[in-house]
Amino acid sequence: MICAGFDGMADPKLVDEVDAYRPVSFVRVTSWTRFLRKHDVAEAIMVGRVAKQNLHVKHEMLWALRQVPDWATFWAWFTEFRHDRRSETVLLRTAHELEKRGVTLIDSTTFNKDQLADEGVMTRRSPSETEARAIERGWHLGGMLTREDVGQSMAVRDRDVLAIEATEGTDAMIRRAGDLCRGGGWVLLKRGNTRRDPRMDVPTIGLKTIETIKAAGASCVCVEAGHVMLLERERVLAAANEAGLCIVGRRSDD
Repeated sequence: MICAGFDGMADPKLVDEVDAYRPVSFVRVTSWTRFLRKHDVAEAIMVGRVAKQNLHVKHEMLWALRQVPDWATFWAWFTEFRHDRRSETVLLRTAHELEKRGVTLIDSTTFNKDQLADEGVMTRRSPSETEARAIERGWHLGGMLTREDVGQSMAVRDRDVLAIEATEGTDAMIRRAGDLCRGGGWVLLKRGNTRRDPRMDVPTIGLKTIETIKAAGASCVCVEAGHVMLLERERVLAAANEAGLCIVGRRSDD
């Protein structure tokens, strides 16, 4: 297993889990491909996330130059990314640059489709009537938001939308929803982007997510079946059952 990890973002423990590891700069895509091709890598999988805050900084052009970007990233930053910093745009351009240099990104779920959410209730407890109303309210709104590439998650209590995920990421949105709804009992909804590309940006829920929503007072999680990944699925469902949470999968109606 060959791993190129974003310096300052990837877990340092990855070094002990792979055969070859190299920290790489977010703005030097050519260095990733040189490292990967050195180890005869022709196909790669993208995992994890890059905080969007890294694309919105003060004096951004000066900041970009200080990172000493390679030519490919420099050209993308001052042309395409200058006016469009959406995750979809950045990731598609990244995939294109990798493929030009001989490394093809493949479906991120290729080797772990068994970790994708099923349709129906996956925990011991089913949604209550109040939770079911919240799911109905948030599900269709969530579809509208993903079509506009706004975010993948939403917090709803009964029919009241508490919080919508934007650039801050799911965990930060969950904590914000908990602050806004001290009484708890709200539902977290998570959907895939309507224009989803399975090579990148696969929405996930893991043990950390369960811990965060429990602390924030959520009582139910609704995810898009077949598109949201439950990392370490059995442990996630066991933790949800222990916390008294309900996790339910729903098929996209798009």
